Amino acid sequence: MTRSLIAVLAALLLVAAVPPPERSPRRNQIVSLADPAARVILPRSARHIGAERFVLYGVADCEIHVFVEAGPDKLVERFYWIQYEQYLPSAPTARYNYANGKHATKALWGHTWWVRPRFGLTSDVPQPGSDWERARGIIEKAGYTLPPALLNLSLIRVLDGETSGQGRKELAIFYNEDMALSGHSFTDFVKDNAIDTVRWEPTARALVERASKRIRVIG
Repeated sequence: MTRSLIAVLAALLLVAAVPPPERSPRRNQIVSLADPAARVILPRSARHIGAERFVLYGVADCEIHVFVEAGPDKLVERFYWIQYEQYLPSAPTARYNYANGKHATKALWGHTWWVRPRFGLTSDVPQPGSDWERARGIIEKAGYTLPPALLNLSLIRVLDGETSGQGRKELAIFYNEDMALSGHSFTDFVKDNAIDTVRWEPTARALVERASKRIRVIG
């Protein structure tokens, strides 16, 4: 048996072994009984449109749930992507590391969260096999259309290394909104092919505040 065939068979067995999602939506909420035992509560206008559980990059058990807020034309105004993730026993030395200079810490809902605001164009192609590719697929399969540009905020709670930002289990909440809602366009934040921090930083701070008011985590 060739190595390539062995690799294909191993990948198929891995996919087949992935159980269905553990968490269930309750209208505008996700209730998790473990890892962590907590409720994520979103605005009442947020609609759950799908969930998937899969092995991410061959090393992590990943479960995602996507909620959207959109108009009658199904153009997305905001979406919330909630992700429960942990490294598999087959990757015993792997660790998440958010103490890497790219994230800041913020006290929210009784815990320490690692936060990173960003922006981007939805015309950019997601990395193959990525969690973003999966989340985007859920949105498109449900018949929704993404706006040309998004503001994005990553909120990460490392369950077994909350203050250090390093561990093997995490709850990630990604808050995304149509950039046009902020009154800005993509080019407003780019100068000489780099981020214009003078313009971006106030928008980033406002994004963190909006997200922390639209989302609640109990537990």
